[in-house]
Amino acid sequence: MKILQVIPFFGPAHGGSARLAFDTSKYLIEKGHEITFFTSDYLLSKEWMLELPDAKVYPFKTQFKIANFFITPSLAKWVKNSITNFDVVVLHNFRSYQNIVVSKYAAKFGVPYILQAHGSMPIMMGNQSFKKIFDYFFASRILHGSFKVIAHNCSEALQYENFGVPVNKIETVLSGIDLSQFLELPQLGVFRSKFGIRKNEKVVLFLGRIHRIKGLDILAKAFSMLMLSVDNVRLIVVGPDDGFLAELKNLVRSLGIENKVVYVGPLYGKERFEAYVDADVYVLPSRYEIFGLTALESLACETPVVVSENCGLSGYVENRVGLVVKSDSPLDLKGALLKILSDNTLRKNLKANCKEFMQQFDIRKNALKIEKILLDAQK
Repeated sequence: MKILQVIPFFGPAHGGSARLAFDTSKYLIEKGHEITFFTSDYLLSKEWMLELPDAKVYPFKTQFKIANFFITPSLAKWVKNSITNFDVVVLHNFRSYQNIVVSKYAAKFGVPYILQAHGSMPIMMGNQSFKKIFDYFFASRILHGSFKVIAHNCSEALQYENFGVPVNKIETVLSGIDLSQFLELPQLGVFRSKFGIRKNEKVVLFLGRIHRIKGLDILAKAFSMLMLSVDNVRLIVVGPDDGFLAELKNLVRSLGIENKVVYVGPLYGKERFEAYVDADVYVLPSRYEIFGLTALESLACETPVVVSENCGLSGYVENRVGLVVKSDSPLDLKGALLKILSDNTLRKNLKANCKEFMQQFDIRKNALKIEKILLDAQK
């Protein structure tokens, strides 16, 4: 098949939706399919382009940006002239300029497309007025014109239903990661050595976009309470600033814990895995998280996790490889962190379960299910 992947951004800085599209494409290429990406040039990753040499990546110039809406006017002419060269189209994320343009021409020229919203359906965060305008003009056309829509779990399937998508058009495919990257994990102590963290210190790790939706303010408050019970502990914050870093730093200062918090910035590739390996526990206290690929990465590095109940992965991890806490509850989060950090037997048991647990989230299984849906779309 000749598959067109349409995504508003292309690179690891853009989070789990970009990573999932990238990893799935890698295995579709291995199966013999031709992959082309239409995307914007916003924070474009040339490293990713080198990692997918057999894929064609066309980054269109971003003329201006509204929230996470990247306007690339030159895309329209390309799509109009080339859309019939593809057998099927995959639209990633929901509210994007790219989806407006590509879905229009795909429908006009009879090229089937599927949509993977990657958790972007709700309007509760970000520019809500802009999202409502988008939905009024474009949501119905994009959703109902699709051959199928892909949900990562039952919660997202319900989101599609609430937008009026028929149940028979909704397919649920679990998120996954490329487990082959984790066959040889980094040596213990490398990350700690780089950032001056002692061997006897416990490490609480957050890794992801520094955005309010990720619940970092909840984590900071929980950590300040944790310090009353645990002396030798550090909070490590890894990831690119997505508009919340200044507010987080102000909160950390007001709590008087700045000497125990380390801001690392974004890490990619091997350095990212070094952070997971050297952590005692990984925390994802999100107010909303359709699944939680970073938590999966931590578990692939055999580091137990604490996730909020609003994380789509929460129903899988409880008491097997981690703990689940109430959303927006620093006290509950503090209790879970203290339980894992103070109970060596519990931590070892959670760690021991990680390898077997992760087999269900192999990206190969994800890619095979997506491939079947794409093949069905051509019939």
